[in-house]
Amino acid sequence: MPGKLVYFEVSAKDTSRALDFYGKMFGWQFQPFEGGQEYHMTQLAEDMGGAVTPGDPGAIRVYFDVDDINDGVARLKDLGGKADDPMPVPGMGWFATAADTEGNPIGLWQTDPSASMPEGSPRTVATLNDYKVVVVKAQGGFVWHSHPETDDFFLVLKGQLEIQLRDRTVVLDKGELFVVPRGVEHCPRAREEAHVLLIEPRGTVNTGDAFGSQLTAVERTI
Repeated sequence: MPGKLVYFEVSAKDTSRALDFYGKMFGWQFQPFEGGQEYHMTQLAEDMGGAVTPGDPGAIRVYFDVDDINDGVARLKDLGGKADDPMPVPGMGWFATAADTEGNPIGLWQTDPSASMPEGSPRTVATLNDYKVVVVKAQGGFVWHSHPETDDFFLVLKGQLEIQLRDRTVVLDKGELFVVPRGVEHCPRAREEAHVLLIEPRGTVNTGDAFGSQLTAVERTI
């Protein structure tokens, strides 16, 4: 049903404390997401769930059901809200993080069991000491995120890549590179297919600190 609350996220500086609080308060039982990043999920009903995730506390982000994620994002923007590009949760559906006209964090969700990650998931092609060299074929938008523990290195091998920051957009052509400082929120986007090389510490996940932890690509080594 459009507009139904279907999911929520609680950001916590101390996730153990938050899990203990909600477990004792409501009897919720949490399961860790097996995706390489801390993310604790709970199922409250067949069509209602939530999560506790590391992050700066504030307003709890709630996700509302829509019939079509793209139409929902377009309507939200037309009404004065802000929304990021829709992203898939493989085998489950599509989501978009957003904000209403008052700046409150919200999200949209479309159930779609056929949803899948786009082609071009990251592939590790080499390792160097404690770092990995990763190549990815990118097209379209990604999810806003940051990496609190490491800088993010981008080198464009083919095409053009846009790295959206909250205050500007950095455009990279073939042969150009950019380093996003640790902790800085960013969102890569390729309007046409682009090939990108990344260098990052082993164990780094592609979706950083975002809800996109559910989008964490299965890391493959060539």
